[in-house]
Amino acid sequence: MNLEAKLSNLRFTKFFIPYLVSLCFTFFGCNDDDSSSSNPVESGSSNTIYFQPGRNGIEDARVEENTGNSNHANTNYGNEADFWIEKYSYNEGHKLSRFFIKFNSLPYDLDVIYVGIGLFGFNSTYDVQSSIIDVQRVSQPWGENSITWNNQPSFSGGVCDSKTPPTDQFLVNYWDITNLAKDWKRGTYPNYGVVFRHHRDEELTNGHYGGKTSESLNDITPILMIIKKN
Repeated sequence: MNLEAKLSNLRFTKFFIPYLVSLCFTFFGCNDDDSSSSNPVESGSSNTIYFQPGRNGIEDARVEENTGNSNHANTNYGNEADFWIEKYSYNEGHKLSRFFIKFNSLPYDLDVIYVGIGLFGFNSTYDVQSSIIDVQRVSQPWGENSITWNNQPSFSGGVCDSKTPPTDQFLVNYWDITNLAKDWKRGTYPNYGVVFRHHRDEELTNGHYGGKTSESLNDITPILMIIKKN
């Protein structure tokens, strides 16, 4: 079985049932301030690890550009349970949103064959095109509770991976950061995390990808999937 087929099977078996359980909890009033969300979760087969540390092991926040008379560009969203990565145009102008995330611990060695960041979310569009989401290396330090659009760090190098998540389906989507993850481990670059943004977001093709941050329920917080050599 090739790697892509293996990843597809892992996505379904690991996350489809837990997501349905989480969805039921949400509808029936489960408290999303569950203290267990601060405990790292590691599971998987002998050569596959799912690392889901929750709010105490992840820094993540969206940033938003100003729209109209708003002050979004100076607002910090680090404590919110939702993120969106979007760009759209409308009568008053346009809007851009990006999502920054950093895993504070890197639980793998250099012999890994795959490291992917998984985000639980859905892809919707304002026109006929689905959103293409890029992930890139962040090259400056930042803080979850202080980052805004106006003080966001720079991001460098090429795109690590691009995905077009399925439209109107809430599920986990993985972006491949294997080479970058190894560079962090080698010390080639400091671990300042990554930024998720729309492909060529300056072109302002309308689109929206939204999902859940580390402040949300256990089973739908961001996750690392690590595949080791057999």
